[in-house]
Amino acid sequence: MKPHSIYCLILFGLMPVVSMAAAFQEDFQAYPPGVLPEETGGSPWLARPEGKTNDDGGVVITRIESDRGNLFAQGADNHYLRLSRSSGNGDTQNVAVNGLAHSPTIILTLDFLLPSADAPGGMGYVLRVGNAAGNANTAFAICLNDGALWPTSGTGVNPTKTPLASISLGTVHHLTLVMNNSKEPVVYGPQRSQLSAGQMDVWLDGECAGSGLAKSGGADGSGIKTGVRLDSFSITAKVHTHGSLWVDNISCDSLL
Repeated sequence: MKPHSIYCLILFGLMPVVSMAAAFQEDFQAYPPGVLPEETGGSPWLARPEGKTNDDGGVVITRIESDRGNLFAQGADNHYLRLSRSSGNGDTQNVAVNGLAHSPTIILTLDFLLPSADAPGGMGYVLRVGNAAGNANTAFAICLNDGALWPTSGTGVNPTKTPLASISLGTVHHLTLVMNNSKEPVVYGPQRSQLSAGQMDVWLDGECAGSGLAKSGGADGSGIKTGVRLDSFSITAKVHTHGSLWVDNISCDSLL
């Protein structure tokens, strides 16, 4: 993990200062540009569809890129994950990783960028956390679409009609999700923020964009069962999504 990611967590008071190594970290430096993460031996990632990594007219592209423009401010040797769709058809696009923090109460942080010339449209990219990939296994989720950050709802984990915050295009943003799937409230941060059972707080660039957000997905739209560990993180393009999402510096740890 690049040092600034841990620094941001400590700065915002969302990780104890004594915890200098998160349970899960991914900066994509271990993977060569032009491949899916899962194509590298030992990778924890799974992706669908497989093999669509080239700009050869394919509708769906999922691959590692070199940050030649230094957009993430970590040098031209930095790598990030690119997800792109050239048209809003029904092709599946999903990347997922399991084995996060093995806890029902976790904090997940990442850096992302929505390209100015190719920002997501349609229904957008949904970031899901649960006990496995898929809507039925989701506890919490948010959506990046149309230059905004959206809460989700229902069994389909679809964006709601009211966004949490607008997102400037072509700029790297820092997103933090604090999720409590335990049966008791938890307290976090320097201001001792309380998060009730079955709720999520969302922080964008160090500012609270949404507090006490409800779960979504699961069998009935209220998320997986309370008390279940949040072990899986995935990024999924909803049907008819077009545009790109770039992601880097993913980190996850338990709040317990």
